[in-house]
Amino acid sequence: MTSSAIRRASGGISVARLEVVAELATLINTTFDLDEIFRTAILKLPRVLTVRRASVVLVTEDRSHYAIHTLYDRERGGFVTAHGGGSFPIDAGLTGQAIVSNHPVHVDDFEGRPDLRGPTEGRVSVLAIPLRMEGRVIGALTLGAPEAEAFDDEDFELTRVIGRHIETALHYSQLLATISRQRDELGQKNAEVKAEHRRLELLIEASDSAVAMVQEQKVVFANNAFARLTGMAHEDLVGSTMDAVHDRLAPMLKDASAIVAERAALEASRPLRDQLELVVPSRATLQRTVAPLLDNRGAILGHFVLYRDVTLEAEAGAAKDEFVSVVSHELRTPLASIKTSLGLLARGAAGPVPEPMQELLDIGLRNLDRLIRMVEDLLDLAKIERGTDAVTLGVVNAESVTRCALQAVSGLAQARRIAIAMRFRASGMQVVADGDRLEQVLVNVLGNAIKFSPEDASVDVSWRMTDGWAECVISDEGPGIPTDQLERIFDKFRQIGSASTRRHGGAGLGLAISRRLVDQFGGKIWAESEPGRGSRFFVRLRLAENRIS
Repeated sequence: MTSSAIRRASGGISVARLEVVAELATLINTTFDLDEIFRTAILKLPRVLTVRRASVVLVTEDRSHYAIHTLYDRERGGFVTAHGGGSFPIDAGLTGQAIVSNHPVHVDDFEGRPDLRGPTEGRVSVLAIPLRMEGRVIGALTLGAPEAEAFDDEDFELTRVIGRHIETALHYSQLLATISRQRDELGQKNAEVKAEHRRLELLIEASDSAVAMVQEQKVVFANNAFARLTGMAHEDLVGSTMDAVHDRLAPMLKDASAIVAERAALEASRPLRDQLELVVPSRATLQRTVAPLLDNRGAILGHFVLYRDVTLEAEAGAAKDEFVSVVSHELRTPLASIKTSLGLLARGAAGPVPEPMQELLDIGLRNLDRLIRMVEDLLDLAKIERGTDAVTLGVVNAESVTRCALQAVSGLAQARRIAIAMRFRASGMQVVADGDRLEQVLVNVLGNAIKFSPEDASVDVSWRMTDGWAECVISDEGPGIPTDQLERIFDKFRQIGSASTRRHGGAGLGLAISRRLVDQFGGKIWAESEPGRGSRFFVRLRLAENRIS
């Protein structure tokens, strides 16, 4: 009779098995120490199974080997250290077979390795149960008995149940390790965040700007400059509502309605950047910035509110603009008079003009025209920025105004042998703009495209419908514009390339004027380019209601 049959005949075996399973379940729920769980599970097995040798192995991260984690050998006195470090190729032996196949292995009559058999043992029995986590084999539980046919089907099933308990222990252990690691990382991150938050507070406090952080319409942080601006004590300011802050600020502003724009910005995700006039306690110009603070998913965490005193810059800018305006006005009349006089001389009003003198007069007239255009641009820009030259919006035929612009630059195009192609993808396109000012915009952009294109090149002008807007695209074959300059070219007095491109003439005002005019049309102008591959300028305008005939 086999040992398994003898054990069943002795009675009480089912009760003992249930006790072992229950004790293991209790152990797993009370400790996450894998070594303790493995050792306890193995020590309980002899109560219900004939076990001489037992092991729990775990697969290495690269899945090329498995290593013994816990090893029990009754003949060697209990728990022992595996020979040679206990690492084996992933497919070695019956244990490797169970791991690679992902199926339990039950061998009743196995010769086994000579170095593992006891002195009186011959044929042995082996059970190898793969241990899985999230559907992947991560190790195995292997039992060895000192005789053949020691394990029956019930023993096999019990071992599989114990294996599932060990899998649960592995899962809990990994989960605990992950939680512990995340807790440590979170603790470190919290410490770093607090330190960074403190550094940020110190930097903001050192700023001469008034700064506040707002969450859910309440001030959660403010520097002393913001407290001075509102006239509130710092301890009263932090924690107060923005309504209370606005109630303090409104009487101090030249235009109290400016608070409405700030309230709207705080209720939405769009930023606000403008200037305010402060009249109490003293006159000052403040630059206001309200910007949403977003997390990495785009959700609003709060708002950043900043007031910076730009009184000196505003006064300097106003003085500069006034100076430019006055000088331009003073220059316009004598320049016109000089042009008239040179023109009369060139036409022979004072007698025949020798050919060498005629050439000099032509050069003088061309340069006077450049100077007069520059003065006119300066005056236009001054009037636009002061708001004294408001555009008159109406319905404008895009094709007609484009042809007028092309006629205006035709002389420059012919001089540089530039071919201009124009096409429309929708006939009769009507846009909302000021006709004369739109022509000025197109002349500025076309003039740039012609001046910066090599001789014998071409410039392409097209109108198209894009997302419910009318869009003019002007493409050239010039040297292109560096990416970091695509916005800066719309600044005043800005030409890319500095001295190397001044040979093209102009004061760098055309695109600045064009952007301000297109903004007044309710549209948008921008550039796209790759150095060495030309440039494309886009003028996007609103379509009139009767946009297509």
